Amino acid sequence: MKRVTFFAGLLALVLFACSGCGIKEDKRNASDGGLSGSVMDNVRWVKIAATRTAFEPNRVLVRKGDEARLQIVSSDADGSFTIPSLKVEAKVVPGKTSLVDLTPGEWGEFTFYLKAGPGSPEVKGLLVVVP
Repeated sequence: MKRVTFFAGLLALVLFACSGCGIKEDKRNASDGGLSGSVMDNVRWVKIAATRTAFEPNRVLVRKGDEARLQIVSSDADGSFTIPSLKVEAKVVPGKTSLVDLTPGEWGEFTFYLKAGPGSPEVKGLLVVVP
């Protein structure tokens, strides 16, 4: 019985410690108009996990005129992250974080892509810029 209690406690500790490890959730702050990510030093930081098949989150909400820094982290995709209509492009390398700085000058919806090379599907997401 002591062993079961010990392993249950150890499992609970591991799960608690790892609860903040992932970047998969789209952290939206209701008091901040539902914008994605968080603000640090007047810059909105948004983490995006990129794989060969999906972005997580695949919808990012930022405000027009605010400086945003997208942190693109890939586990398996080697290619480029682009937002063609905003003339944004960054190289994506598995295991590394690519930083994309932008300050949207207009509001609207802008599709972003991950192009991971021949034979890989084109992965899409949506950047929503609100007034």
